[in-house]
Amino acid sequence: MMQLSEPHPSIERIEASLEPVPFLLPERWRDPLAFHAERADLIHSWLQRCCNLVEDGVMVSLEAYLWGGIFPGGVGLRLHRNVRIYPQCRLVIDHASQQSGITLEEGVAINFGAYIDGSGGVRIGKRTIIGPNVMIVSSAHIVAKEVSIQESGKRYGFVDIGENVWIGGNASIRAGTKVGESAVIGAGAVVTRDVPAGSVVVGNPARELGQER
Repeated sequence: MMQLSEPHPSIERIEASLEPVPFLLPERWRDPLAFHAERADLIHSWLQRCCNLVEDGVMVSLEAYLWGGIFPGGVGLRLHRNVRIYPQCRLVIDHASQQSGITLEEGVAINFGAYIDGSGGVRIGKRTIIGPNVMIVSSAHIVAKEVSIQESGKRYGFVDIGENVWIGGNASIRAGTKVGESAVIGAGAVVTRDVPAGSVVVGNPARELGQER
């Protein structure tokens, strides 16, 4: 009978072998909050070089994209206390005007893969939760028959999202819309007009289900 020279390693032995060097594991395999905590001072110093404002307690994944955050004389990227931005999020600011920028107020959490275009200006209020793969845009291409899309330019519209809002995964918020505080945007909804405070909206285009929650 054939015998194995060494028994198959147990899960316990594998885990033990990893314990001395947890920092070697890629960020995507680890809890983003724990990964960030080990490098908080370093990451904070990096953020100060690419944002107009960074307050204490901000957590940004190293796998997030932050473009155009430094904007002298403009809004730029402003991250207030305890903001959390998870991997694969993309925050992009074209310096189209002095209001171009993204302001994330205290306690805002942005889940994996969200995209925010700050060209026309975006403000997200305190303690708001942005679900995975949400898209928030403050600009749109102008469609004109006589010129190509690339040559037609853009229109811009400020997006204002109130405090304590929950935006479900894969929802889309279009330029120039306002979402009132404590509103809920259902997963996959396409918001093309203002959402009243305390309401729940779903669908494409998003329609209101109720006034209070």
